[in-house]
Amino acid sequence: MRSKRRTALTGGLVVLVAIAAFIAGIATTSAQALAHSQTPGPQHTQQIVSTYLSILNTGMSTSQCDFSKMATVYAPNARLSVSGGPFAPGGPFGQGNSYSVQEFNGIQAITGFYVQFCHVLYTKLGTGPNWTQSATFLLSPNVLNSYEAVNASGHVIGRCMHVFTVSGDRITSLDWAVYQ
Repeated sequence: MRSKRRTALTGGLVVLVAIAAFIAGIATTSAQALAHSQTPGPQHTQQIVSTYLSILNTGMSTSQCDFSKMATVYAPNARLSVSGGPFAPGGPFGQGNSYSVQEFNGIQAITGFYVQFCHVLYTKLGTGPNWTQSATFLLSPNVLNSYEAVNASGHVIGRCMHVFTVSGDRITSLDWAVYQ
């Protein structure tokens, strides 16, 4: 009798352990799916950056300088920092010393920067430039280092580097440096 009771208890215990393992597996899979949705990965990050470049180029394509769609790729509390080239001392946006970085916080300030930048470029060039991605390096699943050539009137007029940090479906920070 004891042997049958022990066998029944052991069998019941095995069933309970199997159920617990199954539930733990579901919980782990759910946690991994949640983490994946918050860290969508390289293709997703590149898609957001490609959309950003399309909006940037469309906004620069006319003297109206419409960047209202930037709110679809930037987080409301995003940060944009710019340095080098036209942002260096002596440039149309230059301020401070040779290591100066200008920072814009929040979508309104960021959009205002793009509008002002576009108007300055139209005044200087008579046309809007076009950014073309020439190389990208994924620094982490949500951080993309992108190099662009800036073209106007069929000529490369500058080169710059952007480091995009993406969270969910939005850019949370962009560090932009002009180096040529």
